Amino acid sequence: MSTRPITPGKIEETVEQVCTRQVYESVIDDLWRVLHTKALLRKELNDEEIEKSDSYRVLQQHQSSLESLADELEKDLEKKDFTALFRDASSGSRLVRPSVN
Repeated sequence: MSTRPITPGKIEETVEQVCTRQVYESVIDDLWRVLHTKALLRKELNDEEIEKSDSYRVLQQHQSSLESLADELEKDLEKKDFTALFRDASSGSRLVRPSVN
């Protein structure tokens, strides 16, 4: 079995993939926090208070921004990255993107 040297281009590609995956994980973590905070506010406030809440409005805007960023990052992730994400999720990682209603 022979081994081939790793090219600088392959190293750069691998580093970019790892960085993209780390940024994606951070975005998903932030999205979970926003969704959790919104759920707490919905539990504490009635519909009228939520509608008037600046905090809730800011959270909605932040959620929208995070979802857009996650969408863009997902385009950069390769199929093998998604395979790893789901594998990680089945082992207890929180990396899976939350579904938003």
